[in-house]
Amino acid sequence: MAFNAIQHTAITDTTFNLNTASGHLSEVANTSNTTMNTALSELKADPNNPAKLANFQAAMNEWSVVMNLIATVQKAMKDSMSSIVQKM
Repeated sequence: MAFNAIQHTAITDTTFNLNTASGHLSEVANTSNTTMNTALSELKADPNNPAKLANFQAAMNEWSVVMNLIATVQKAMKDSMSSIVQKM
């Protein structure tokens, strides 16, 4: 398996809310998770293959970036919502 980065698509929805953010990030997270699990399975089958190790490391890095992005977006939205509620 050659490592394939996640294909990025432009968001054409002009409304941004928690549901749209969650939906788009969920798709990316699922793709990243699948890529990482596939790379791990291939590494388990041949742990001495440097190419498979590199693919797994790249998949892990991508997964880490995606999870950090999700956490950052969730925290920013939580902070925004808390600020709005506080000012009511």
